[in-house]
Amino acid sequence: MTVPQVRSQTVKFYCTASSQEVVVGEQVDITYTVTNGDLSKFRFPKIDPALKLVYGPSTYSSYSYVNGYIETTKSYTYTLKAKSVGVVTIPPVTCGVNGKDAKCNALTIKVVEQKTSTPQNAPSTSVAPTPPKTGYSEPLKTENIDDKIRSRNFIVGTTDKKEYYVGEQITLQHKLYFLDEYTPMTVQKYPSVKGCFSYDLEGPNDNYVYTEKFQGVDYNTLLYAKSALFASIPGKYTIDPLIVDGVVEVMVGMDNFKLRKERPIILTSNTIPIVVKPLPTPPKGFSGGIGKFNIQAEIDNNEVKAGEPITLTYTVSGTGNIKLVDLANPPFSKAFESFDPTIQENVSTASGIVAGTKKFQYILLPRVQGKQQLPATDFIYFDLEKKEYATIHLPEIVIDVKGSIQTTSSSTKSSKEKKIYGIKDGEIHAEQKAFFGSIGFIVLSIAPFLMFLGIFFIKRNRAQNETQQLSQKAIRQQLKILQTNIDQGSAEQFYISLSQLIRLFSAEQFNINTLEKTKESLEAEFLQKGVSSADTSEIMHILTTCEHALYAPQSKENTRKELYERTNQWMKKIEGNFKEKQ
Repeated sequence: MTVPQVRSQTVKFYCTASSQEVVVGEQVDITYTVTNGDLSKFRFPKIDPALKLVYGPSTYSSYSYVNGYIETTKSYTYTLKAKSVGVVTIPPVTCGVNGKDAKCNALTIKVVEQKTSTPQNAPSTSVAPTPPKTGYSEPLKTENIDDKIRSRNFIVGTTDKKEYYVGEQITLQHKLYFLDEYTPMTVQKYPSVKGCFSYDLEGPNDNYVYTEKFQGVDYNTLLYAKSALFASIPGKYTIDPLIVDGVVEVMVGMDNFKLRKERPIILTSNTIPIVVKPLPTPPKGFSGGIGKFNIQAEIDNNEVKAGEPITLTYTVSGTGNIKLVDLANPPFSKAFESFDPTIQENVSTASGIVAGTKKFQYILLPRVQGKQQLPATDFIYFDLEKKEYATIHLPEIVIDVKGSIQTTSSSTKSSKEKKIYGIKDGEIHAEQKAFFGSIGFIVLSIAPFLMFLGIFFIKRNRAQNETQQLSQKAIRQQLKILQTNIDQGSAEQFYISLSQLIRLFSAEQFNINTLEKTKESLEAEFLQKGVSSADTSEIMHILTTCEHALYAPQSKENTRKELYERTNQWMKKIEGNFKEKQ
């Protein structure tokens, strides 16, 4: 048995287009492909407005196994729409590949009013050909040799069904049927569907060649690619073809003169029409989940002291579009200080079906002593087996809160009594006329108002102190999570926690509600509070890096540590400046 090895090859990074010429109003796909490497710090370049970016990127990855070696291929496809006539140059892009800079080729796309006719000698892309009745031993004649090769070697794409609901898994696979020997093929264009996101699926044995009968002929067969698509909008769709190129070894010539020859060839699979149906009218509280799901609620401690943080976790598990499952924030009572949840996803495709878990983790700070209830929750999803909405009811959770962070003041009452006793000297009735307008009358008149203001400011200061203590505890909680994941553990959890730490610190430092603000409005708030442009730009860059890191691979292993240290320096600097102003 041969153990697969990763072939030591030069990394390739190149760009291709689905068409070199496109009519105004049509779309064209630009695909960036890297072999034997991983892209990082990649951004689509700025181009002429004659082509407008409308979707992307859609990603696809595969690997081939030939002669004991593995070659990996990853592609990133962007869809552009032609807006006006012109010649558009897609400039070369430089980005990180395996920690080094790599540069791809440039492309030129011509946008026209009407497409020119296809030349008669253009290569055929017809699919599902009628297979030959004879086997491999028959030599091919030199005329129409490419058509002959395509009749003996071709790719067929299929889906498991023709009609789907919105959000239902569309299982797409492409099989290579071949009679001739071939070298490893390179994918020029992966299939895509506008408005869909996809996952690569693992087949039972992706590199296993077996015999399968197709249209009455036994072919060598290889499962070339398999993926799961999820459509978000109902309608009629067409799955684009898979296009590959390679070299096929064939016998050419007449019966009395046979020659074995390598021939380059491009194989194009068939397009696949599908119909995506809308869901029935959803009930209020629909989570977006479509498939088969379950949900559990867990609390790390149901007996706590007031002001000590507790963690409430909702875990959704099952099969289906787990990525799009959402959970509305429960209506927590005023007895708890709550923060936006931390969300963790774990998706598996090993069984050929997209499944996994999604966790919504809330940090709660109890404020009031006694038996406090966390609200009951209804989780509603669309059950594909029953073709109807299903509801899972989670009962309320009772938390026993010991003590209280709210204290009562006894000084207010005694102060009030002391002021009242001080007014009882003299005969009031005898000097009633002179009392009006006197200093005593004025003091007596404004005393309740002054007392009210005093109580108000005392309570407001106490509430601010309590809120500050709660915020600091939440900050410490996020710091603990960050330190756990800074060198290892969940990268996604690290970047989510770092973003929350910045927002919690800013809320505590500037007394603003940062959790409900966008990044842009938060930037304006910092500048208004007197944070310098340089410091504001620094923290905005860190927040943007966190957002990008959740959707793109990182080129440096120490990126997490660098971001953590930069954030820590920024907080110390802001805290120091704030104290100086006070």
